Amino acid sequence: MAADRLTEEHPMTFNIIKRVVAVIFLLCMFLPLSRCEMDKLSSPSAPQTQGTDTRARDKTYSSDFTPIKIVEFTDISTWLFIFPFIWPLPLNLLQQRIRKNRVQWTLRLLELALIAYSLYLTYFWATLGTTLLGGYIALACIISYALIFFTENVALLRGKKKPLKDAS
Repeated sequence: MAADRLTEEHPMTFNIIKRVVAVIFLLCMFLPLSRCEMDKLSSPSAPQTQGTDTRARDKTYSSDFTPIKIVEFTDISTWLFIFPFIWPLPLNLLQQRIRKNRVQWTLRLLELALIAYSLYLTYFWATLGTTLLGGYIALACIISYALIFFTENVALLRGKKKPLKDAS
């Protein structure tokens, strides 16, 4: 299979691609993923003045974002929303450092669970309302990460080899 040859010839290719995708996915944390479709403040039949409409529209769009100074990082619910974007990069770096085969496979099972968690939440957030560019980028990143993960593991299972290591 092509994945087997790619794994044998270029062992770092998957890791480099996963790392780049993880960085882009981390940056998606700062992009709006979707916008609520229920941001209509008044009915179309109600008369509006120009000044009132502008102020109402500004209030609606400013409520789409949460200022960083009011986010409580001590609250666990905050980390449930931040964690899906953060974990790929540190886990990838940790997998590079671990030498024991049993720990490597444990980390791969953990990675599978985290991919499912991130894929579910990213899809939910991106399709919650009108999907914005950040939502499309985030979905593309987590799907790419999942495909790379599955391709890498299929190649490992076919060859029954231990997980890939850095050449350095």
